[in-house]
Amino acid sequence: MIFRFFILTCEIYGDIMPDRTVYLTISRQGKTIFKSDNIQEIDQNKFTSKLEMTNKELLTAFDKFYKKLQNRYQ
Repeated sequence: MIFRFFILTCEIYGDIMPDRTVYLTISRQGKTIFKSDNIQEIDQNKFTSKLEMTNKELLTAFDKFYKKLQNRYQ
């Protein structure tokens, strides 16, 4: 299953594999800012603080993505 969110110049792309591993790529203006092989290994607080320093819009987009993902797979 693939998730893709766009907020102005930000894009969050996630791919959920059958084994429930989630691949995550975050881009801004066509440049990859972050890429993860397994979103379950991400410390959300540490990661969102990095996003906040990078771009407030991107932080909002990631929060929406993360909440939708949690609701779907809890």
